Amino acid sequence: MKVAVNLDDDALNLWLAALRNAPSLQGAPGTSLLQLFPLAISLLANNLDLLGKIIFIVESYLLVDAPLILQASLQSIAICITHIMQSFALELMNAVTSAVTGQAVETNQRGLLVTICFMTQLAPSSSWAEALYSSGFFNHIVKVLREDEVCYVK
Repeated sequence: MKVAVNLDDDALNLWLAALRNAPSLQGAPGTSLLQLFPLAISLLANNLDLLGKIIFIVESYLLVDAPLILQASLQSIAICITHIMQSFALELMNAVTSAVTGQAVETNQRGLLVTICFMTQLAPSSSWAEALYSSGFFNHIVKVLREDEVCYVK
C-alpha cells in the first residue's frame, strides 16, 4: 500500500516537472500534455490525498496556456470528434467546487483559491465566467462571505 502512494507522488512530481518545462501544451499529434488535463480535473475533484500536488499541476496548466485550457476543443485534441467545442472550464470549476465544499483541509482550500485567482487573471472572463456561475462556486463564495459578514455584525 505504501509503495502505491509513493508511486502516485512520484508520478505527480514527474507530471509537474514536465509541465513546468513545457514551452506549450500542444506537441506532436498524440503527445500533447493537454490530453492529461481531464485526469487532473478528475483527481482534483476526487482525490483528497493528492489534492495539494494536483493544485500545483492545475496551476501549471493555467500558467502555460490558460485560454487554451479553458476553451479546449475536444475535437482539436482528438478525444471526441462528435463534440465541436466543449470547455474544460465547467469541469474545472465543478472539481474546484467539489473540493472546496467537501473535506479539503484549509491549506488545500487556500491553494484552490490561488488557482482560481490565476485562472481569472490569465484568461479572458468570457472563458471562465459562465463556468464560475454554473458550477455553483460563485454561489458558494457569496454564501461564505454572507456568513462571515453575519459573524462580524454580531
